[in-house]
Amino acid sequence: MAGKSLRQLYRSNKAFAQTSAHNVEQAVATVKHCYGELLQLNAAYIRANIRRQFLDNVQRSQKADETYMEGRRILENEFSKSMRYKSIRELCSRASGRVLLDLKPIWLMSPLSVSDAFPLDQPFFDAVIFDEASQITLEEGVPALYRAPQTIIVGDENKCRQRISSPPAPAIPTTSALTLPTMSC
Repeated sequence: MAGKSLRQLYRSNKAFAQTSAHNVEQAVATVKHCYGELLQLNAAYIRANIRRQFLDNVQRSQKADETYMEGRRILENEFSKSMRYKSIRELCSRASGRVLLDLKPIWLMSPLSVSDAFPLDQPFFDAVIFDEASQITLEEGVPALYRAPQTIIVGDENKCRQRISSPPAPAIPTTSALTLPTMSC
């Protein structure tokens, strides 16, 4: 049946029928090369866009935005120190937090490190991504959820199902099975 379908495809599409294995391999090599170039161009574009955004914020801060300028001063002071650095949490909760996000828009951290490093009072990121979610307990993950308005959870659903499923909870007695004390008032 598959052979019949293939012969019918060859008859209806002459260009497909004339394609050889060499032509297909050549096309795959071309796509691989072009895909690599596309990845490099995307990376260059993202870096240029982030740099432009940072420089725009620097120019704006020199004209009117005092908090951004103050954040820059704080970070420049911290970068020049050789000891007694301020914690990431302290830097993020002050005016330097916005500058830090301009310099490093993507942070790779464990959920526990996120809780230690970033303040809870306001969303710090656009999105929090949990990779290998089956390895993260609920207690570890919930605090990180408060750092962004959007969450992306990635993991093997079979592993997640095993992790989430737990032994059944003991039955809670209903009111009819309880002996309630009587009140005499």
